[in-house]
Amino acid sequence: MQVTPKWLVATEYHYIDAEFTEGDNKGNALPWVAMHTATLQSTVHFTQDILMYLEGIYTGSRYKDGDTANSKGKLPPYWLSNFALQYELDQWLTTLGR
Repeated sequence: MQVTPKWLVATEYHYIDAEFTEGDNKGNALPWVAMHTATLQSTVHFTQDILMYLEGIYTGSRYKDGDTANSKGKLPPYWLSNFALQYELDQWLTTLGR
């Protein structure tokens, strides 16, 4: 969504209901696949040469990789954040990010 000519906001959400449909683990959730994931992003152009980017990524709880029996408990949900500040001068582009 273009909030203002210099400010862009975007969001994305995924619901994934992944489970085994056959075999010994039929009905169990696929390990390492979170049912809920989401991304929130914002980009601001302070000037034509200076840009700031901010992002938050949410990953819901999920079973550990390899736990096809769903017996070891789930990993807790978490947020990951990304930040970047970019400056452009003629042919040069400098980015500071975390």
